[in-house]
Amino acid sequence: MDIMGANLISAALEQGYLLIDTAEFYNNERDVGTGIKQSGKKREEVFVISKWWPSSEGAKGAISSLDRCLSHLNSDYVDLYMIHAPKEGHCGEAYRALSDAKKEGKI
Repeated sequence: MDIMGANLISAALEQGYLLIDTAEFYNNERDVGTGIKQSGKKREEVFVISKWWPSSEGAKGAISSLDRCLSHLNSDYVDLYMIHAPKEGHCGEAYRALSDAKKEGKI
């Protein structure tokens, strides 16, 4: 974890930012989770977006990434979860798996 990153997220939230955009690829989801906690904001007061970088693992990779994201954010859900730079291949499987995750309340 990058303490400076968490401090910047916390400061932004304290100044009125209400949306945080992160991604596993950015390697800062832990900073976002720590920054939200540090700010004293309730999780439901902050809209968090994260993204999965498509891999050959398809649906399995998308769900594994989502679960890591939730763990890093220390949250039961993320407000919006997208496929980062979708391309042909396993994205259809991933979309279906993420749709199921939405029904489960993870998104």
